[in-house]
Amino acid sequence: MAELFNKEALDALDDHSEAEEMARVASPKVKIVIAAMVAMMVVVIYWCIFGTINYKVTAQGVVFPFAEAAPICVPYDGAVSRSLVGHGKAVAYGTGIVEIRNALSTSVVMAPRDGVVIQTLQAGTQFKAGEPVAWLLPQTQQMAGREMLCYVTYNDLRKLRIGQQVQATPANLERENWGYAYGRVAGIEQYPTTRQEIVSRLKLDPLAAFIQDGQAMYEVRVTLDEQNGGLVWSREKSRDVKVENGSLCNIQIITQKKPVWRVLIGTVENTVQSLTGN
Repeated sequence: MAELFNKEALDALDDHSEAEEMARVASPKVKIVIAAMVAMMVVVIYWCIFGTINYKVTAQGVVFPFAEAAPICVPYDGAVSRSLVGHGKAVAYGTGIVEIRNALSTSVVMAPRDGVVIQTLQAGTQFKAGEPVAWLLPQTQQMAGREMLCYVTYNDLRKLRIGQQVQATPANLERENWGYAYGRVAGIEQYPTTRQEIVSRLKLDPLAAFIQDGQAMYEVRVTLDEQNGGLVWSREKSRDVKVENGSLCNIQIITQKKPVWRVLIGTVENTVQSLTGN
């Protein structure tokens, strides 16, 4: 009986047909896995040699003119009948801003220059001669929708330089789907401001909501790039997106770009130093 079992075992070992069949079945799958691994290795090696890692500062900002608000006054007493433009709207020279009345007549106050209206007196509000009935931020039509203000902490301020690349995405859009508009840092304020000062100047409570009460922040001025009368976007489908004054945006300021291989070497060196205690 034992000899019978030994003979069957030897015959099974001599029969390579089953092993060859398994090899034929497994071979295409193995080749696919190997090809995928090779492709992944090529991609990783290419990324390590030619890729870069961006170091960035993130912030919230608003599309808004850089200039200081100028009051618009009239030389007589009266009352506001109605406002003709909304807060944050760009107007051209000669555009009607508010309608006012006095005992003798009704008239319309015109914009003395191109700019953005940031506030008007409410309907029914009375005013004295020389008191402002509206406030206008001067801005040329060419720069409309291209000037942006954002606010950063002191720690982030130290990383910023004039000319650094800015990537701005409207707050109502997803960066992963819509990309971002390109811009540059145009100015950096060295003196801090507070939430209350931002609200007083910009009249934009949504932007101030991102800033903690009493926290000192620093203003950074950003100019968005322009091409053929529109903004320069990272995605083709975003070129028709309208970004108007008062639009809130999520901002990334690229402070440094390093090759991947240099970052990896630095990480290894830091790890070795920490392990050796140097």
